Parts: sequence; C-alpha cells; structure tokens
Amino acid sequence: MVQSPRENKTLKNALDAMKNTPIPVAVRTVDTGIGMKLPYIESSTVGEVAGKFSKASTAAKDDAYQLAKGTGEGEKLQRGKYANRLDKLHDKFGKLTPGQINERIKTHYKKGTPDEIEVSPDFRSKMITRERQIERILQKQIDDFNKE
Repeated sequence: MVQSPRENKTLKNALDAMKNTPIPVAVRTVDTGIGMKLPYIESSTVGEVAGKFSKASTAAKDDAYQLAKGTGEGEKLQRGKYANRLDKLHDKFGKLTPGQINERIKTHYKKGTPDEIEVSPDFRSKMITRERQIERILQKQIDDFNKE
C-alpha cells in the first residue's frame, strides 16, 4: 500500500503529537514547611519515557556484552553489595568457576525423599530424640485428659 505524501505527513504529525502527550510517571510529596506534605503527580511526555527505556535497554546490552567479553567491567558491576562475601569466598576457596560452584551446590543440597538424602548420624539421633520427646508429651497429655 503506497501512501501519498499528505497522508504520510498526517501520520507523522499524529506520532509527534503522541510523543508530546504528557503522562503521569510518579506520585511525589512536597513538604509545605508547616508540617504537612502534599502529594503531586510528576508527569513526563511519552517521548521522554520511551527515550529512557531505549537508553536503559542499550546500557543493559552493553553491560551484557562487557560481561561476555571479559573486560572486567562486568565483574565490577556484578559484584555490587556482595563484594565482601565474594572476596571472603575467593580467599577461602580460590576463584571458582560457575561449573565448580554448581557442582558444590549439587553435592550440598541434594533433592529427594528424607530416606534418600544422606543425613549425619548426629542429626538423625537428634531428630529421633525430639520425636520421642514429642511422643512422651502427647502421651502425658492424653493420660492427664483421661484422668479428668
């Protein structure tokens, strides 16, 4: 379908008008100075919001590329608030690859029924002791109820 220049111009004007349409983006509060805060709606245009999403998308792609490339920039971004924990782990175990980490997770956190999972004898004896204590308490409560 071929459009005439006039129709194309109309479409362009409609898109420009849409880009300049104000939309609410946040509800903020402003302090009045007399102990009250009044809410107000912060607005932005559709074009500004779309531009911010475009920039965020581009930045995310760049970060992913840097991470895959291995320049170190991605590692700095990835560490964030867990940097101290990572440093302690690196000091203790050396720098582990994701494969080594996954292998350790598989060995330490096995899935299955309680009988299939290896449990230390000490833990098993504690559980049996607790179960016996619970049975005694329940039996005592039943006996006390029967006496009344």
